[in-house]
Amino acid sequence: MMIAANENQTWAIRRILASLLITATLIIQGEAAQGKTVTGWIEDAYIYPEVFVVRAKIDTGAENSSLHASRITFYKYQGKRWLRFQLVNRYGEKMLITKPEIRTVRIKRHRGEMQERPVIRLEICLSGIKKNVDVNVVDRSSFDYQLLIGSFLQNDFLVDPTTTDKSNARCKKTMTCSDYGKKGRDIEIH
Repeated sequence: MMIAANENQTWAIRRILASLLITATLIIQGEAAQGKTVTGWIEDAYIYPEVFVVRAKIDTGAENSSLHASRITFYKYQGKRWLRFQLVNRYGEKMLITKPEIRTVRIKRHRGEMQERPVIRLEICLSGIKKNVDVNVVDRSSFDYQLLIGSFLQNDFLVDPTTTDKSNARCKKTMTCSDYGKKGRDIEIH
């Protein structure tokens, strides 16, 4: 009889401890989430100042952010190395970007080989948060998304891996590349 009572007490204590552990975990997660923006794992990202929209994969494990570019050319201007490249988004809109190279990074690819990539600074908006971020430029035509966002996330975001497109309306899109095209202007960011 005494043994059965002790077993019941043990199970009751275990249930209480499990409940306390679950409650503590939820409180800690809630505190960690305060002040952070929740975003999906795939989002539209906006490149400013021209508000050019590209599809982005959000990767919490990526140390760097990478942007797909085509027609990459390098040249010297005022003693610095600059690059010019073209972006084409999923809507067929095109933008020419001209930026100084701020450094070169060596990226280890999944097959093990190292690749050197130029890095530029771009103003990007995701989920209503605008930041100037260092982005390496590379041909990502074999990937599904034009932009890989890694370093941009620092301390501001929680990524919900079960959803996409949580943040589309939070970055102002006042003028699109199509609007520029109607005015007969080429899109170029310096």
